[in-house]
Amino acid sequence: MQSCKHNNCHPFRPKASFSKLKRWFQDPNKPIDGCTLTNCAECSLKTQLDCHFNLQELVLFYLIIMPVFILGGYLLFKLSLFWVFAWIAYMVLFFGFIEIRVMCSHCPHYGQKEGNTLKCWANYGAPKLWKYRPGPMSLIEKTIFISGFVILFSFPIVATFYTQSYYLLLFYLVFLFFWKVMLKRIYCSHCNNFACPFNSTNIKLKKQFLEQNPNIAQAWRKNKK
Repeated sequence: MQSCKHNNCHPFRPKASFSKLKRWFQDPNKPIDGCTLTNCAECSLKTQLDCHFNLQELVLFYLIIMPVFILGGYLLFKLSLFWVFAWIAYMVLFFGFIEIRVMCSHCPHYGQKEGNTLKCWANYGAPKLWKYRPGPMSLIEKTIFISGFVILFSFPIVATFYTQSYYLLLFYLVFLFFWKVMLKRIYCSHCNNFACPFNSTNIKLKKQFLEQNPNIAQAWRKNKK
């Protein structure tokens, strides 16, 4: 793990060399499109902000979310196999199309010219179907985004009232809470998609990132007028 002298260091840095994973992720030594720096080695944000992703972050994300989906799927299975497939279909619709449009299309990673798919931990491999739109999300977009998650995680909860598997529901809620805490701790507090309602990156890091990425900063100023 890369050493860091800051108080807000990201807990996970790449351990595998880029040459082995270059088809999977972006070059961690190459500044993102629009950045004014010529090399990431000279950037103080390198250990504090997620301008690049790695395999370790991707695997960990799935490890902390899978208990939620596995137990949620089982709660739905106890009601009917139909609702398991309905839940999966909703996930594909929400994560593959809706979330990509209302939230991901505002992310600097989405705006990278390299590749036609996302290389982030949340929606890895999803196609870039929509136009890149830097700047803040609209109120309607935020409403759709948050409502989408509420509906997603409500499927197993509603099913429980029919199956009366309340002890499993308790574990489901605990796993869901753990996922949200870990999401904020490891990912959202180091994310450069400042438009996302879940983003918790501190103001100082946001300001420095925008100073180094004037095109994104301009989009934020324009949309806030």
